[in-house]
Amino acid sequence: LDALRRGVDVVYQGRLEGGDGGWGGYPDFLIRVETPSALGAWSYEVVDAKLARVARGTALLQLLLYSDLLATVQGREPESVHLALGGGDGRIDARFRVVEYAAYYRAVRRDFESHAEAPPETYPEPVDHCRLCEWDGHCTARRRADDHLSQVAGITRGQRQRLIARDIPTMGALGGLPL
Repeated sequence: LDALRRGVDVVYQGRLEGGDGGWGGYPDFLIRVETPSALGAWSYEVVDAKLARVARGTALLQLLLYSDLLATVQGREPESVHLALGGGDGRIDARFRVVEYAAYYRAVRRDFESHAEAPPETYPEPVDHCRLCEWDGHCTARRRADDHLSQVAGITRGQRQRLIARDIPTMGALGGLPL
C-alpha cells in the first residue's frame, strides 16, 4: 500500500485484500497509469502473466477480482486489465476494458458467494474419477454407511434416480421389495 501511495511505476506481487468476504490475492504486477485517483495524479492497473498462449475466461475473472480489490485502495476502478501470455516476449498481449466485463464478474462473484454462504446439499455420487481421487476411501465409506444404492452391482445412476423417485432410497429398501 505504501508503494502505491508513493506512486512507484511497478509493484510486483503486491497483496490485495477486500474487507468483505475474505477475498484477496497477489497480482503479478500493478502498473502505474496517469489517471487520477485517491492516491494522487496516478492510479494502477493489474497485469498478470500466464503460460497459456490465449486469454481464458478464468484468467479474466481473476484479473477482475484483483481490479475490484484495487479499486477499494485507490478509490476508482481501473480502466483496463492486462495479460502477458506465454510464448511471447513478456510484453502485454491482451488488454480488457473493465467496464465491458464488470457486470459478468459481479454476477459470477455474487453466485459464488451465495453458494459459499449456503452451500447446496451434495452427496459423493460415484463417478469415473473416483478411482483417481484421494477422497475415494472417505466417499466409499460414507456410501456403505448410508446403504447407498450405488453398491448394487451394475446399477446405473439413472436406475438409482428412478428407484429414489419411487421412494426406494437404499439397498435395504430395495431388498425389502416383494418378488
